[in-house]
Amino acid sequence: IKSALEIDPQNELAYLTLIELHQLKNEADEALKVAKQFTKAMPGSVAGWSILSRIYIAKGQAEKAVEPAKRAYLSQSSSPELILIYALSLELSSKKSEAVKLYESLYQLDPDNTELVQKLITLYSEISSLDKALELLEDLLIDAKGKRKVVLLMQKAFIFWGQQKFENAKQVLETAIAVEPTSSRLYYMYGITLENLLDYENALEAY
Repeated sequence: IKSALEIDPQNELAYLTLIELHQLKNEADEALKVAKQFTKAMPGSVAGWSILSRIYIAKGQAEKAVEPAKRAYLSQSSSPELILIYALSLELSSKKSEAVKLYESLYQLDPDNTELVQKLITLYSEISSLDKALELLEDLLIDAKGKRKVVLLMQKAFIFWGQQKFENAKQVLETAIAVEPTSSRLYYMYGITLENLLDYENALEAY
């Protein structure tokens, strides 16, 4: 493969194959070295910038992944895969507000992706966009049943806590308790909620 690159330094497949071989041998530094050579020799290659960003993410160097991920994304901004890589690099670099915008564009392409919705809910909560988190939770709750429904209702209660809307949290937790009446965690959360509503007598019973 190396000889193939010496003959043709513009051989995209040869670079990708060599990087994959290094990765299979757990030679991350060598894979990174080849990826850098790849982007230097072929700066117009989307695959080159994409693989370079992936390697940085895998090495735990997300901040270094942002720029190559961005270059790949700007070349093919409609690619879900490249959007995801760029969004992930931003998220891991603590640029969560920027990451959310990209995840939102992915959500528009695939609104049934529950894993993506869950990530958005978490990020909205982290950047204090709690109303948007509640909207997504409402969408998920439409078809949710059993334990899945209880988990979503608990998340909703946590968000209402963050908004100091304890009456709303109380109603949500009562719904959750009706679904899973033996959950000690739900009763504990319910007690905390009642305590914040100054209903100390019922709070003690819930605890």
